[in-house]
Amino acid sequence: MENEFGMRELYSVVFKATYPIEIGGINYATGEVIAAFDKIMLGNFQEISKVVAAKGGFNNRIRVAWKTSQGLELKFTQGIFSKKQFALMANSRLSTLETNKLSIAQRDYLESDEDGIIQLTHTPESAWIFIYNEETKEKITGAQLISENKINIGEPYINVIVDYEYEYEDKVRVLEIGQETLNGIVSCEGRTKVKDDVTGQVKTGILQIPKLKLTSDLSITLGENAQPVAGVFSGIALPTGPGHEDRAMEIYFLNDDIDSDF
Repeated sequence: MENEFGMRELYSVVFKATYPIEIGGINYATGEVIAAFDKIMLGNFQEISKVVAAKGGFNNRIRVAWKTSQGLELKFTQGIFSKKQFALMANSRLSTLETNKLSIAQRDYLESDEDGIIQLTHTPESAWIFIYNEETKEKITGAQLISENKINIGEPYINVIVDYEYEYEDKVRVLEIGQETLNGIVSCEGRTKVKDDVTGQVKTGILQIPKLKLTSDLSITLGENAQPVAGVFSGIALPTGPGHEDRAMEIYFLNDDIDSDF
């Protein structure tokens, strides 16, 4: 059995470490904020519950039933995010390359000069340079590298396509898909707006999840006709507390709007 509800406005959402952890070269202490979201586009919470019944007697009817909470599935959708937030939503490791070098594929569209020379936009990383006649698509052979990024193709004033790799040497951060950021538990807290049905007064609601297990899987659609990228963060809030008093999430309804400008 599942109970589901949604909240249109969810903001000031923070995820905190429940144990000392290192993410992206930064060490976080227990209780320290790992990532913060000013505003979540959409928050969805779905309770996972289980009903166990005891049957007996005439027609084996249900005599007693118990409902227990197995946790709470949650999903947050965010349109704009930092690299660290994106790593958390994808539950993938974010790190910095020690070599600070990255090989990047490059394709140049060039025209040779009167001497049959073309100048690449970058210095090739290796001798693996492939040149094609843009009109005929035929590969040009016998070209000679005469300097770091100049090549004599032996034919003047023709348009060519050049494929090669160059080395990017500035600072590089890498998101490693398949390597979990967290394989443990974090805590989560956020805020929402609640409107009183009688007075119409807007008040603040505080959401607290003591134990949250990340379960996010990366799903991104890119392309000219694709919708803008929206990261989806998902997790399971695990029940805490003794016996029948366990709970996965608590929502506190304050008597004021603590974020009001007045």
